[in-house]
Amino acid sequence: IPLVMHRVSNTSVEGLSLLSLNELVFNVPRSSRWHTLVSSLTVLQPWSWWLTVVGFRALSGRSWGSSVLYGLAPTAALYALWVLYIII
Repeated sequence: IPLVMHRVSNTSVEGLSLLSLNELVFNVPRSSRWHTLVSSLTVLQPWSWWLTVVGFRALSGRSWGSSVLYGLAPTAALYALWVLYIII
């Protein structure tokens, strides 16, 4: 069996995400309940959030404050629910 097809591996899928904040900064172990949440955060997400706000502002013509509030509300709600799920 070629090395690429080898079944035993010490590297997780999350470990292959080189831009993950968990891999770069936090190093939360796999056994932690926070591992999946922290591994889902990447260094590219602030850029994505910025583009969401700018796009929302361009399409709606609203102020920056409204664009941040309405543009990032779904993302903030998702992460808030995820944190509550982990805590409870």
